[in-house]
Amino acid sequence: ALRRIVLPQALRVAAPALGGRFISLMKDTSLASVITVVELTRVAETAGSSSFRYVEAFTVAGAVYWLINSVLSAGQEALERRLGRAYA
Repeated sequence: ALRRIVLPQALRVAAPALGGRFISLMKDTSLASVITVVELTRVAETAGSSSFRYVEAFTVAGAVYWLINSVLSAGQEALERRLGRAYA
């Protein structure tokens, strides 16, 4: 009963909130560079400082963030559409 009834209904209700939280978490990781966590923004800063090409390095980092967030958003929309169609 749990697998066939409760979990599908719970997933349909929880998917939008969890997806939004996950995408928000991905967007907020750029703030982690403030506390010297090595991640994409920090790597772009290091690459820019070695070649003095900051604009190109941060443009590429921004494009990567945009691409990742676009893929996550599209995945969340597809999941919500599928769950809405299956249980509507």
